[in-house]
Amino acid sequence: MISQTENSQITLCLQLIEQKLGWGSSADWATQDFERLSEKIALQTGVMLSISTLKRIWGKVKYESAPTLSTLNALASFLGHENWHVFKQKSMGSPAVENTVGEASTVETDAVENHIHSPVVSKSSGRLSRKLWWTLLGSLAILISAFIFFSYYSRKPDKPSHDFEFSSRPVSHSIPNSVVFTYDASGSLTDSVYIQQSWDSTRRVAVNKNGKSHTSVYYEPGFYQAKLVAGNRIVKEHPLLVPTDGWLGLISTPEVPIYLKPSEFIEKDMLNLATATIEEHKVNMEPSAPLIKYYNVGNFEAVPLHDFSFTTKIKQQYNNGAAACQFSWVVLMTDGMPVAVQLSQKGCVSELNMMDGKDMVSGKTHDLSAFGVDFSQWVQIDCKTNGKNIDYFIDGKLAYSSVLPSGDMKIIGLAFGFRGTGAVKAVKLYKSSALAFEAF
Repeated sequence: MISQTENSQITLCLQLIEQKLGWGSSADWATQDFERLSEKIALQTGVMLSISTLKRIWGKVKYESAPTLSTLNALASFLGHENWHVFKQKSMGSPAVENTVGEASTVETDAVENHIHSPVVSKSSGRLSRKLWWTLLGSLAILISAFIFFSYYSRKPDKPSHDFEFSSRPVSHSIPNSVVFTYDASGSLTDSVYIQQSWDSTRRVAVNKNGKSHTSVYYEPGFYQAKLVAGNRIVKEHPLLVPTDGWLGLISTPEVPIYLKPSEFIEKDMLNLATATIEEHKVNMEPSAPLIKYYNVGNFEAVPLHDFSFTTKIKQQYNNGAAACQFSWVVLMTDGMPVAVQLSQKGCVSELNMMDGKDMVSGKTHDLSAFGVDFSQWVQIDCKTNGKNIDYFIDGKLAYSSVLPSGDMKIIGLAFGFRGTGAVKAVKLYKSSALAFEAF
């Protein structure tokens, strides 16, 4: 049974995540918000938490059991901590834990202090003191006033979208990549103008209403929807491709990734990163192995998702300590939701998740047992469409099939991820029957 202290720490963790996201109270979140959160956690930590798991931990779905340690580790990692135990130490004010630097540290410290000094109400008693009742009522009155205030100004009409201009230009073909945004928001009725790098509202920067340009840095490649925001309204948005110059390898960290030299991970017949090379970058393999990523984005003609086939072979080479499950990912990056396959040791398939271009699929509610593999040998992954479905094959056997997403989505890049380290070879992507991309 979960203790009251740990329950308070979980509550604090969720509050900090809400502050980091800036999406407002989770009480107002819809399913698509949990979908976005799942994608964001996966992108930052390499761990895919299902929508149902996130809804349970946020109390949207009744569930009596406590969250698993792997779930808590992912949430703590999303906040920039090594794992759940480190987060718990910090939330208790332990001086042994190093503070996170930057703006996020200030927000987090304030939230920790507010949480520690807040009165805790026992669920078993079900009663509040008179003083606390008046405090809550006063807070409620303030919240209602704020809601009325912001609702009024958010409804205040702004200039039509055609009165705004917004475009962007990457300055190079490599990562990290600075992108120059050119905009005209002089017609805005509010001085609160922002440029948002993607769907992620935490990557929103205030800009001068009467300014003309702003530059942002993208630390990882991909397909983004950049937005110009006036007040609370998105007035302009456009797609933005941040490509790689050939293959890119990196070691994921909470702040800026560690970028690898080509000679460190590109061999004659494969992508492969030695653990010794990781340790040379002062990254510890234990207790929690790092997430290694290989990218190739924007270096081939976009391939329609409704008419493609893809094949590759991967090998996971690290299974020490907390990396015993050998989680690995193969991702077809698109101009929408990715098509992502996750593999692991056979005993860990319950923790697997995949994305089929429109939905997140959890190993807890779907049979993903075929994605449990023996990584002592090369594992072949094939993925192709038959016009109606996307079929996924592991070592030549059908492992899963999903309905093909509607629309004109296109594959614009490839990505591979390994918890610890791993190797990739025999990469081929086809448009219909024509070879669109090949490596190793």
